[in-house]
Amino acid sequence: MKTISASTRSTVSVWRGQWLGWTCLAILLLFTWLPYSYRAMVSWHWIAVWQLGFLCAGIWLIGMLRQFQVPFRLLGYGLDWVVAWAAIALVLSSLFAPFPQVAAWNSSMALSYGVLLYAFRNWLGQSWFTLERIWAGIVLVGVGTSLVGLIMSLQSSLESGKIPNFSNAAPFGNQNFVAGYLVLVLPLSIAWALSHRGRQKFLGFLGSATIAVALYTTHSRGGLLGISVLILVALGFLLWRSRGKQRQRLLIGAVLALITMSLILLSNPKVRRLTQVSPPNADSQPALTLVLDNSIRDRLFMWQSSLNILQDRPLLGVGAGNMSRVYNLYRPIEAGRSSDHVHQLHNTVVQLLGELGLVGIGAYFFLLGCLARLWMRLYQQLQHRRDRWLLYGTGGSLLAYAVSSLTDYQLENIGISSVLVLLIVLLIGVAQRHHLSNPTTLPSRQRRFFSLGGITALFLALWIWLPVTIAMYFSWDAYRDFAAGKTATSINKWEKAAALAPWDPTYPLLAGFPFLRSRDSQKPEQAKELTKAGLNHLEEALEAAPYDAAFNYNLGRVYLDLNHAKAERYLSRSAQLVPRNALYTYYWLGRSYLSQQQIEKAITAFTLQSLVDPQFLTLSVWSNPPLSNFKNAVLEGTLEQMNNLLAEIPKDDPNYNQLYQQKVILRWWHDLPLHNLHLERLTPTTQAALLVEKSPQKAIAILNTELQATPKRSSLLFFRAWMNPEKYLEAYFQQHPDIDSDRKQQLRASIKQHRSLQGWLKSIQTENTPDRRHISVLTYRNSNLATNVVISDEAPVYPLALKIGLYNKSRANQPKFFPQLDQLINKIRTEQLNLPHPTENNFQL
Repeated sequence: MKTISASTRSTVSVWRGQWLGWTCLAILLLFTWLPYSYRAMVSWHWIAVWQLGFLCAGIWLIGMLRQFQVPFRLLGYGLDWVVAWAAIALVLSSLFAPFPQVAAWNSSMALSYGVLLYAFRNWLGQSWFTLERIWAGIVLVGVGTSLVGLIMSLQSSLESGKIPNFSNAAPFGNQNFVAGYLVLVLPLSIAWALSHRGRQKFLGFLGSATIAVALYTTHSRGGLLGISVLILVALGFLLWRSRGKQRQRLLIGAVLALITMSLILLSNPKVRRLTQVSPPNADSQPALTLVLDNSIRDRLFMWQSSLNILQDRPLLGVGAGNMSRVYNLYRPIEAGRSSDHVHQLHNTVVQLLGELGLVGIGAYFFLLGCLARLWMRLYQQLQHRRDRWLLYGTGGSLLAYAVSSLTDYQLENIGISSVLVLLIVLLIGVAQRHHLSNPTTLPSRQRRFFSLGGITALFLALWIWLPVTIAMYFSWDAYRDFAAGKTATSINKWEKAAALAPWDPTYPLLAGFPFLRSRDSQKPEQAKELTKAGLNHLEEALEAAPYDAAFNYNLGRVYLDLNHAKAERYLSRSAQLVPRNALYTYYWLGRSYLSQQQIEKAITAFTLQSLVDPQFLTLSVWSNPPLSNFKNAVLEGTLEQMNNLLAEIPKDDPNYNQLYQQKVILRWWHDLPLHNLHLERLTPTTQAALLVEKSPQKAIAILNTELQATPKRSSLLFFRAWMNPEKYLEAYFQQHPDIDSDRKQQLRASIKQHRSLQGWLKSIQTENTPDRRHISVLTYRNSNLATNVVISDEAPVYPLALKIGLYNKSRANQPKFFPQLDQLINKIRTEQLNLPHPTENNFQL
């Protein structure tokens, strides 16, 4: 290694091929302003655009290494060791990942930012690429991004009529991503304003205010947390440096700043959801308590999943980008109906620990240590005013983002990761300007070696990227053919895409479902062939993602009429992977048991389905064979388990009332005696349903009391209209002007004909299917949306029971988080069906 002395710096030549660098920067800027860029980067044509940007940087970096007359500088300050460590972690984790091709794809993207780092570091100081212009450029782009986001969000809010509550998710497509980016830019923008005077200072503060407003409108708690911690650190730093009366004035200012910051935080609706103010009484003063909302509890389970991965694969994790493929194996039992198939764990440290293990997280902490050490060395030596403000801005940005990143994982975003690279380049540039140490350069011999390695890496990247890009083109073209009615041609192109990217389940799904959808309209022999073709594609998708509960469910559903043993296998896997969701997995598993004459197991599976969703026991499928033969056994078993669970949990538990209500509704629906009712534990709708036959006026009074608080609540208005149509039906129609005259006449006739509540509720049946599942954009990072990939349950429901609010349309009739219920379901499934949860089976099925 050589060092370059101060006397020779002025004679350094200029790099050739700088147009490659400008092309790369332009593409990075494009993906900062591009609407929904996180989705766009995995779609045709945009995937080819960002790949072109990184290829330009890679080609130019190789060209730099071959321009021997210009010194090629290393990063210095320990950062080269960080890059080497991170590269080793990525390569090793990819080699030993459960899905190596997925890990290689994601690792190649991560390593591309290392290419950017070395290219920009060596470009720094030449032509227009200077510290001042990089600094100003980041700020200007940040202001532009803020304006784009505010305009897009305001336009969307005007269209939806929700101006006071809009959450700014533009242009990245997610408010947390936008907040993360703005957290990086805001401290740098404020520092730029403070480092200038006159008109430039005014414009700088105006731009900073724009960024701050955009950050606030994201309603991102993580973004606000990052900025809040930065403000606290800055106030502490100022107080520490102050003396005498200056400290007193600063202390007053700090108190005012903290009060203002608290008011701003509490004005955020998402922050308010975390707080609860108890009113004062004779014994106590008003108190502010913290509340864990569902999103926080979701994150806690995600973080617990990462610890499970650490237990199973401590050194190298599951591999970059593998999280969504294996998450269900590590998902805690108590996660209930919370997120499954999760691709990011909402915490950068936890994500890196899960995907890259201790080796990868070590590289991350080493990076933080090197940057902190470099910042402190500069802080101790810098005297130049503007460079000192640049140091404060850079450090503030990195600190705020490091804190914010504890609530989200955003390194896949091109705009965010590019700014992080530029911030590191700025720190290195300030150190270089003030001769913190002589920069180390590579000698020509090593440059030849590294350039050959770079050429090899470039071809390796093309080998990884091109099949994915071409597959996305084929899929994009297939969609056009499908829209034009050329189904066979589109399927052929999806099959080609699947052959190019066999590790992506999107394309076999897209190719397989047209076969399954068209089989009902064909003759039996043709339908059999279509089913076989569809199954082949679904099995290809499952091979690419074997731990996807919906993929296993679909295969189990299709095989139910063809191969009962295979149906049982796939449905069992689905139940193990996601034990409690909106799918009727246990129902169809029970049907597979029945087909094999395993009666006891079938009853157990039906009982589990009833515990997951008690509405299941009210469906019409129980009126006909074969289920009618087992209804009493399943009902008895379900009520017994509910009673056991109610006896186990405290009566003040938030879930007690909901479970108690489900038990009462089941007894009422099946005409079982209702003894010692506790009406106060039931919702107004359930109370009214129990009372309406014997005390209709009391039932109406209950609904009227509730309607005083929520006068436009449709379910209560509709139920009240049935109770007394002469008085309330027209009022209901006035609240719903969208109901046409024919529908009004049908409702009048139905209500007049059915004056028994249960008779009315059972008078109409409709098919109830789960919400469509968009499997690709987040789970498998592919914007070729394979929507509605879950096969219908074919279990008709009573829509009027949903419409009056007796049951939930989304089948969320049990609390989202109910650990005692989840443990009970797991115990029954393990002991009686021999289907343990993966976390209790060495993280395997």
